[in-house]
Amino acid sequence: MDREITLGDIGRSLWRGRWIIVATTLIAALAGLLLTFVTSTTYTATARVFLGQATTTSGAPISTPGTNPFTAPTALKSDDVLSKVADEAGVSVDRVRSAVSITVPRAPGASAAGQPAVATITVQDSDRPTAQKIANAYAEVVLVESNRGYRVVQEVYRARLARLKQDEARYEREVRTFSRLLLTSAGTPQADAYQTLLFASQQQLSEVRGEIDSQELTLAKSEQAEAPQVISLSEEPTSSTSAPNRLRTTIIAGLIGLLVGIIIALVWKGGAGRKREADTA
Repeated sequence: MDREITLGDIGRSLWRGRWIIVATTLIAALAGLLLTFVTSTTYTATARVFLGQATTTSGAPISTPGTNPFTAPTALKSDDVLSKVADEAGVSVDRVRSAVSITVPRAPGASAAGQPAVATITVQDSDRPTAQKIANAYAEVVLVESNRGYRVVQEVYRARLARLKQDEARYEREVRTFSRLLLTSAGTPQADAYQTLLFASQQQLSEVRGEIDSQELTLAKSEQAEAPQVISLSEEPTSSTSAPNRLRTTIIAGLIGLLVGIIIALVWKGGAGRKREADTA
């Protein structure tokens, strides 16, 4: 009669097949190590760019294709961007397209409109200098592209601030003029009119100065926190045949061999052991 397989049966099967497990593990690890020597070497270069925080002209955060974590990877791999990177790096567009990948992580639960976005540009190429050149060229092109919308908003801020400064200068002239006329017309019927005009100009001057302070603060905030910038450029591309990568590949191959050996031991030695027990019974 059939009986249930216990943990003891499994342990005995593994012990009987221990040399199979050891052999498959060593063979797979050796094969993985040899694979790292015969496969072509690839170099990985990484650059990171802060895409900026897009805002309306009033300073409210908004989401754009170039800053939204969901759409930015696609927008930053447009044909126009790829062509500019290829020109900058001195390679073909197809080589750039096949070598680069862009990721823009999104914080869990964060709004796509209000979340600062950082693009990680990863380039894999068979030539170390080319990998580094493409990664850094891509970072510079992405910075220029990201700055386009930002510059438009900055121009609006500065134009508005310039108009406010003009208004401030005009009201300051009016205050000086009406103050002088008020002094020279003391005791005359026109004094009350000048007093009213002076008060109105002072009030408008105070309001304009408040708006100037607010606009300067908005401009300073946008320049410090919203401006796109290159966080890091590639300095030393990593190699697929470097010692850490070879060790990683060897370990993974060894683990696969270990699992294969365990399966073989359980199927072969376990079946043989149960057959002997049945013959004995």
